[in-house]
Amino acid sequence: MQTEQTGKLDELIGYEKENLELTRQIERILPKPEIETSKASPLPVGLGMPLKELKKLLDDRVSRLVLIGPQGYGKTTLAKQFCQDEDVKANLSIGEPSAGTTLVSKT
Repeated sequence: MQTEQTGKLDELIGYEKENLELTRQIERILPKPEIETSKASPLPVGLGMPLKELKKLLDDRVSRLVLIGPQGYGKTTLAKQFCQDEDVKANLSIGEPSAGTTLVSKT
């Protein structure tokens, strides 16, 4: 039983190594474009509706949000835009110890 599980684990590790190598090869050929996320930058295409949905959650007094999705789909960009949005800032009581925004990203 343990040998079978070890074999499956080794197979998965091999698959992940191949996937990582392919990803690196693709990035060498087509590097991922840098997305400007300063205050002055416009919202990237496709993130307008998700930002609007996140802002609606402020009316529901949601205290925490978790953004999940595949790598490269704009979760961090969306979170940064959300934190920098003037409407969001106006609705948050930044002075209170329990309120504010924290951006955590694993890349």
